Amino acid sequence: MSEVAKLKQLENGTPVEFILDQTPFDEPQESQQPQSDKIIGRVFPMSENYRLGAFQIEINISAEYPFKVPTFRMITPIYHPNVIESGKMDRKIVTLT
Repeated sequence: MSEVAKLKQLENGTPVEFILDQTPFDEPQESQQPQSDKIIGRVFPMSENYRLGAFQIEINISAEYPFKVPTFRMITPIYHPNVIESGKMDRKIVTLT
Protein backbone atom coordinates (compact mmCIF):
# COMPACT_ATOMS: atom_id res chain seq x y z
CA MET A 1 0.00 0.00 0.00
CA SER A 2 1.38 3.39 -0.96
CA GLU A 3 1.97 6.15 1.59
CA VAL A 4 -0.77 8.27 -0.02
CA ALA A 5 -3.27 5.42 0.34
CA LYS A 6 -2.32 5.04 4.02
CA LEU A 7 -2.84 8.77 4.60
CA LYS A 8 -6.27 8.63 2.94
CA GLN A 9 -7.32 5.98 5.45
CA LEU A 10 -6.63 8.44 8.28
CA GLU A 11 -9.37 10.82 7.12
CA ASN A 12 -12.02 11.86 9.62
CA GLY A 13 -14.71 10.10 7.61
CA THR A 14 -13.77 6.68 8.97
CA PRO A 15 -16.56 5.04 10.98
CA VAL A 16 -16.36 4.87 14.76
CA GLU A 17 -18.39 2.65 17.06
CA PHE A 18 -19.36 3.95 20.51
CA ILE A 19 -20.74 1.76 23.30
CA LEU A 20 -22.21 3.23 26.48
CA ASP A 21 -20.82 1.82 29.73
CA GLN A 22 -22.41 4.24 32.21
CA THR A 23 -25.03 6.98 31.88
CA PRO A 24 -26.73 9.38 34.32
CA PHE A 25 -29.84 7.21 34.03
CA ASP A 26 -28.09 4.19 35.57
CA GLU A 27 -28.38 5.64 39.08
CA PRO A 28 -31.42 7.24 40.76
CA GLN A 29 -31.38 11.04 40.90
CA GLU A 30 -30.72 12.38 44.41
CA SER A 31 -31.66 15.97 43.60
CA GLN A 32 -33.90 17.66 41.08
CA GLN A 33 -31.15 19.84 39.57
CA PRO A 34 -27.96 17.89 38.83
CA GLN A 35 -24.75 19.91 38.65
CA SER A 36 -23.45 17.80 35.78
CA ASP A 37 -23.99 14.47 34.08
CA LYS A 38 -21.26 11.98 33.32
CA ILE A 39 -21.31 9.50 30.45
CA ILE A 40 -18.66 6.80 30.20
CA GLY A 41 -18.31 4.74 27.08
CA ARG A 42 -15.88 2.95 24.80
CA VAL A 43 -14.79 4.15 21.37
CA PHE A 44 -13.79 1.59 18.74
CA PRO A 45 -12.10 3.59 15.95
CA MET A 46 -11.66 2.06 12.52
CA SER A 47 -8.78 4.25 11.32
CA GLU A 48 -5.51 2.52 10.49
CA ASN A 49 -3.55 3.73 13.55
CA TYR A 50 -6.15 2.91 16.20
CA ARG A 51 -8.32 0.11 14.75
CA LEU A 52 -6.98 -2.60 17.07
CA GLY A 53 -7.88 -0.65 20.19
CA ALA A 54 -10.87 0.18 22.32
CA PHE A 55 -10.59 3.42 24.25
CA GLN A 56 -12.69 4.34 27.27
CA ILE A 57 -13.84 7.96 27.32
CA GLU A 58 -15.60 10.15 29.88
CA ILE A 59 -17.98 12.92 28.79
CA ASN A 60 -19.05 15.49 31.39
CA ILE A 61 -22.12 17.53 30.51
CA SER A 62 -22.69 20.53 32.78
CA ALA A 63 -26.07 21.91 33.82
CA GLU A 64 -25.41 24.82 31.43
CA TYR A 65 -25.48 22.53 28.37
CA PRO A 66 -26.08 23.39 25.46
CA PHE A 67 -24.63 26.81 26.22
CA LYS A 68 -21.43 25.32 27.64
CA VAL A 69 -19.42 22.72 25.72
CA PRO A 70 -19.11 19.28 27.38
CA THR A 71 -15.65 18.23 28.53
CA PHE A 72 -14.05 15.03 27.30
CA ARG A 73 -11.37 12.90 28.94
CA MET A 74 -9.72 9.74 27.71
CA ILE A 75 -9.70 7.19 30.54
CA THR A 76 -7.63 4.74 28.52
CA PRO A 77 -4.10 6.11 28.03
CA ILE A 78 -3.58 7.10 24.40
CA TYR A 79 -0.79 8.77 22.44
CA HIS A 80 -2.55 11.40 20.35
CA PRO A 81 -1.63 15.03 19.54
CA ASN A 82 -5.00 16.34 20.79
CA VAL A 83 -4.92 14.50 24.14
CA ILE A 84 -2.73 15.68 27.02
CA GLU A 85 -1.14 13.35 29.57
CA SER A 86 -4.06 13.60 32.03
CA GLY A 87 -6.40 12.39 29.28
CA LYS A 88 -8.14 15.70 28.71
CA MET A 89 -8.86 16.52 25.10
CA ASP A 90 -8.11 19.79 23.33
CA ARG A 91 -11.25 21.96 23.39
CA LYS A 92 -10.60 23.13 19.83
CA ILE A 93 -11.45 19.76 18.33
CA VAL A 94 -14.66 19.57 20.36
CA THR A 95 -15.95 22.99 19.33
CA LEU A 96 -14.98 22.73 15.66
CA THR A 97 -16.76 19.45 14.94
